[in-house]
Amino acid sequence: MTANAVDVFRLLGDKHFDMIIFSASLEHMNHSERLDAMKQAWEMLPSGGFMCVIEAPNRLWYADLHTSLLPFYHWIPDDLAFEYSKFSPRKSFRNISQQKTPDAFSDFLRHGRGVSFHEFDLAIKKSEKLRVTSSLHGFLRQKSVLYRLAWLLTKEGRYEKFLASVGPCIHGGFYEQFLNLIIQKD
Repeated sequence: MTANAVDVFRLLGDKHFDMIIFSASLEHMNHSERLDAMKQAWEMLPSGGFMCVIEAPNRLWYADLHTSLLPFYHWIPDDLAFEYSKFSPRKSFRNISQQKTPDAFSDFLRHGRGVSFHEFDLAIKKSEKLRVTSSLHGFLRQKSVLYRLAWLLTKEGRYEKFLASVGPCIHGGFYEQFLNLIIQKD
């Protein structure tokens, strides 16, 4: 079955799933859809079930490598980002802001505005209390000391380490450039 994430609960809310995967999708929902989809998916998981989030650009990062290709883009409010998108090097994206209509603004939001631990806090529970069982870079760093050391020498590695120092109780997977998380429901 194929359905919009906000319709899944209406269509399948009486069922439970061992794993629900959001693959490159959360960032393409508007704020209320994202919170609803995450909350409803969590409710459809039994204890021990998994929510998997793949390739969701992290709003906390200083550069948007997914949608606009602009620095600090995820940090600015939606209305300012909409107007500022005219400076994007991606022609197809910057043309959206040429039209100042509600439909153009909605289309703009659906191109992707990033996701952060804040949505998990609001939709499920505080991130500090979530049982994150895996994150991509965390997994790779466990496998190789060389990978871990090389990563820490990059500006991205240093930035990720900075974010973790600001919120040390939150799993490091929430500070990676893209959220690639597996979260187990208790």
